[in-house]
Amino acid sequence: MTLDLNKLAEELRTQDNDCTADSIYLVQEERIVYGFESQYAEKYHWFFPDDGEYFEVPEDGEGLPLDEDQAEEFGYEKAYYNVIHEFKCAHFTLKAAEQYIERQRHNLTNPRVWIESMHRCPEMIAIREFLMNPKIIPTELFDGEAVLKSLTENAAMRTSPENVSDVLDAVVKLIKYGPENGGGVNEN
Repeated sequence: MTLDLNKLAEELRTQDNDCTADSIYLVQEERIVYGFESQYAEKYHWFFPDDGEYFEVPEDGEGLPLDEDQAEEFGYEKAYYNVIHEFKCAHFTLKAAEQYIERQRHNLTNPRVWIESMHRCPEMIAIREFLMNPKIIPTELFDGEAVLKSLTENAAMRTSPENVSDVLDAVVKLIKYGPENGGGVNEN
């Protein structure tokens, strides 16, 4: 799958973030966790042990004695549970999260998209900002000496810090403004 970063940038800039700063879209699925005491869970299923195995009694109660005392007398057990939403993956856009669910629905149990903020996650915010503004220029391009040091020995012998700096200035202008907006115009 090829990803068009320009389309991604546009979507990040224009999508509804549901009033969530620096949003990220999490795909979650439901999971039932058993083993809670009654005071920590409101939901329960009745199970009937048969040769060491447990079978869930249908929600409609069919096959379950009419009152709970009788159910316990016959060996039914009440198992309390909570439904949790378990993280599956994260996406920068709602569209990508929904597409993931469509592709993976057969592997997911009651999936949903949950929006979270990346507040206090400076690395993730920086990545998101970079994706939204693909013309952000790496600070290394402003340091001619650092670039000169990273050149191969042969390349470094053919140039000088001033030449590297001049070329980097031109590259920065091209990145910032593009050739159609004066980025490639020679000012000398």
